Amino acid sequence: MASGHDQAARGANRRREGMACRAPDSAGVGRHLGRRRKSARTRSAGLVALHVAGRSLPWVSLTNSLEVKSFSHGEAESIFRIYLGAETVEKHRDALLEFAERMERLPIAIVVGADMLRRELDPVPEAARGLRLERLRNEVHDVAALLRRAITARPKEQLRLLNAMAVCALEGFWFPLTVEIAGLTEAEGRAARNNLVDASLLRMLDRDRQRFQLHALLREEVRNLAPLGELQAAHAGVLEKQFTDWEGRWRECRECLPEVIPAVQHLWEKRDSSRAASLTYRGFATGQRIGELAIAFSIVQHQEALCLGLGNGYRRDLAYCCNGAFLRANSAIARRSGKG
Repeated sequence: MASGHDQAARGANRRREGMACRAPDSAGVGRHLGRRRKSARTRSAGLVALHVAGRSLPWVSLTNSLEVKSFSHGEAESIFRIYLGAETVEKHRDALLEFAERMERLPIAIVVGADMLRRELDPVPEAARGLRLERLRNEVHDVAALLRRAITARPKEQLRLLNAMAVCALEGFWFPLTVEIAGLTEAEGRAARNNLVDASLLRMLDRDRQRFQLHALLREEVRNLAPLGELQAAHAGVLEKQFTDWEGRWRECRECLPEVIPAVQHLWEKRDSSRAASLTYRGFATGQRIGELAIAFSIVQHQEALCLGLGNGYRRDLAYCCNGAFLRANSAIARRSGKG
């Protein structure tokens, strides 16, 4: 929302957050966040409006949004008890709840903050924990600062994996793709993934299909800190390699169809239109072959828009190619719709 809105609107916005985060495999945390996830169903791949301290994420439209309430004081305290233990919470309850208020009691912030506190306090004797909590409270002033601290505290392999995930699709991504973008071995990738899930920085969407998701607020902070240009280039290169054999690897390519449009956009921005056109065709052909006609149509529409954005004869040549693919996609979708 605009910063000029009244106090009531800002208060409402502070209670909004993105997708409910996935906590470690703890029954208590799971119960609290499970209730939140049940109330966060939306019409488009689980996205909700993200409004924190008067700041919204521009790529999420309000038509595909709903409000997810903050934790209550009792729920926030329960999360701290799960992570820190009853003794620490009893002794430092006021400081922890003040920290929760500073984080606007957003579920993602409370769970990530509680896990970070646990890791920082584990080697500290109980008598000295108050000083450590006070220091953390003085150093972390808002949700963005908390997430940045959680990101930069991760070991090298986990940070590389987070960076790779942040250039993949917002609505969810195929885990093996991110391992290759990050340049990790399969074993390194699995270990890093498991640690990120345990730290509530990564959410599993589908175990069988190896699909995961970053919370949108976390993704935004990772992208702010990461070498985005290098990662986008790696993202496009890995996709090109995979789609080279799209007929033989159609199952893997199916999982990566949502990645084609941002990769093509990056290639166009780098003036590499031939690579962009090739990836567009292979993504479209994959979608058409396996019946994912809506996304195939979107891919070729995006390429056509890019072609028509050029300003010379070269534009016309590319536009004819794009229009041919566009017509084939439109015809395929029409035929499929007629059969339905």
